[in-house]
Amino acid sequence: MSFLREVPVYDIGTDTWSLQPLNSGSPAPTHPLAQFCTVVGSTSSGSHHEIFVYGGWDNDNGDPLSDVSILTVPSFTWVKADGVERAGASRQGHVCVTPYPNQMIAIGGTAKSGLSRSTNRTVDVYNLNELNWTSVYDPYILSGL
Repeated sequence: MSFLREVPVYDIGTDTWSLQPLNSGSPAPTHPLAQFCTVVGSTSSGSHHEIFVYGGWDNDNGDPLSDVSILTVPSFTWVKADGVERAGASRQGHVCVTPYPNQMIAIGGTAKSGLSRSTNRTVDVYNLNELNWTSVYDPYILSGL
């Protein structure tokens, strides 16, 4: 799980890659992940960024996950978003987009339903500022317009 302990960083000024170790005291995701989605949220000044990692496939037991983890930049610290695990919200193989700076929309993928997998037909909206889910999409409310 080295990608959870260090991340590749590309320097556009020198056209080089390096490995940035993550803060060793931060709570990195505990599962080896695959088929998750990520979006980036930034402060209006652009001085602080967060990479949101949602769902994915737990390689240890094969179950889709519903948790959200956040990698903060430039401190390179993992943060576990509390209270975001929801019954029925697990996804793997899904897509996430950020149509507005304060929201992530998760679309598609598969979920576990009982003992079998099923196509996830819901569209869920996650507020990147308040760290909570809603099943309602209203661009005027969520975008602050």
